[in-house]
Formats: sequence, C-alpha cells, structure tokens
Amino acid sequence: MSTAPRKCHFVITGFGPFHGVPVNPSMLLVSRLEKEADTLLTGMGIQITRTLIFETSAEAVLQEIDSLYGQIIGTSNPRGVHMDGCHVVFLHLGVNYRGKKFHLEQCAYNDATFRVPDERGYQPQGLCIIGDTGLVKEGIHEDSNSSACTPTKKETVHKFGKCFNTTLDLKEICSKLQENDNAQPVCVSNDPGRFVCNFTYCLSLDRCRLWAESSQRSIGTTPPKYHSLFVHVPPLGVIPEDDQFSFVIEIMKAIQSQLISPVD
Repeated sequence: MSTAPRKCHFVITGFGPFHGVPVNPSMLLVSRLEKEADTLLTGMGIQITRTLIFETSAEAVLQEIDSLYGQIIGTSNPRGVHMDGCHVVFLHLGVNYRGKKFHLEQCAYNDATFRVPDERGYQPQGLCIIGDTGLVKEGIHEDSNSSACTPTKKETVHKFGKCFNTTLDLKEICSKLQENDNAQPVCVSNDPGRFVCNFTYCLSLDRCRLWAESSQRSIGTTPPKYHSLFVHVPPLGVIPEDDQFSFVIEIMKAIQSQLISPVD
C-alpha cells in the first residue's frame, strides 16, 4: 500500500555571470543555501539534497540537467538520501536584471530564441528546446541555423512555442508568501523570457514529467513525486541579499506546506 509523501527534498540551482550581469544574485543565494540552510530548516521536513550553479549557457545546462537526472533520480544520490515516498522539488533561481519583485514562473515555452549570445557564444533563433522524441541537442553542436524541432512524425508532440506548466499551485504559494510579516513583493508570472532561464525551466519541467512516468513503474516502493519551479529574483540593488535569502527560505516553506498535508 502506498503512502503519501512525507518530506520535501529540494534541488536548488542558480546561474553564474552572464551578459550585462557580472554578479548574479542567484549564484550568491545558492552558495549561501549550501552553507546555511540545513541549520535553518532543521525540523521543518525540508532537506536540500543538492545545490548547483549553472554556467549561463544552453550547452552547460543540458549537461547538468542530465547529470542531475542520474544523481538524484538514480539508485544513489550525493548525500545518500532515500527518495522513496518523498516530494522532490527542483527550484531554479535566476535574475531578472530589470525586476522589481520576485517572479514565480508559472510556465516555460518550447522556444529557444536568445536575445544575446549565451556564455559560450550560442544564440539560437526560433528553435525548439524539446522535440518529438524528447530532449533535442542538435542545434547546440551543429548548424545553429537549422531547425532543432523538425518533425520526425506526422504530428508534432512538442510544437514550437508549446507551454509547459509547473505542477505547483503558484497562486496559493504566492498568497501564502504575501501573508508573511516581512513579506517581499512577489507575483505569479507567465513570461520567463526566452533566454537560458526559460531554456532551463523547459528542460526541467519536461524531465520531471518523464521522471514521474518512469517512477510509476517502480515495484515495491512509494514513488517520489517530482516538481519544478523557476523563480526570477530582482537585482541586489532592489532587494538586498539578506532579504532575498530569507525570502527563498520562505518559498521553500510555502512549497512544503502545500505539498505535505497536515495529517502527514
């Protein structure tokens, strides 16, 4: 008999510098979470299983997402944590350098159209991130002018521009965050841009779907439940690092509150 998941494991990522942003707040936040969060989250049913800072490039993100799949979803993981019967939340942080508040991104789009080159000089225009048979990598290593989502079937499963939604109820999470005594400005967004942030989120949402389907075939275990969320944070000049750090902790607590029922 299966039981409801009783714990949240978080995999938290940020980004290094990129065009016009030499100091990325998400990198600083993830580094602090790696060092400080375990103590702050003790007794809350929340565990940070892995933190990672992505290079701000499509190729690096592809490699790291695949690596996370093997490490977190595989038979073992970096901290030897048993995932049976847990919620696994991939929480991705990135900066909106024009932002004035935190943006909880509702969705990502199957659209790689970079306004500027990424950190490896890659600048796709009008390419799919996910193709008919899953993750598409050709555009990164081959002719960037070729369409990475050329249909291989009569009907395209993942059309260009397709919207992938998070499984989390962001309206509820946003409302909960706004109720805090030291609440920071936050909103639910439907526009993650089309740069590496959207690229990452699209891959992560699709991977969570595939991992969930795979875990349903497990025998003798209570499969984990997988979720992904991308949060755009504002520049440090708008909201200071300490306040941003505290708010990310509140985001994890709000997610945990939504996913773990009181009876658990």
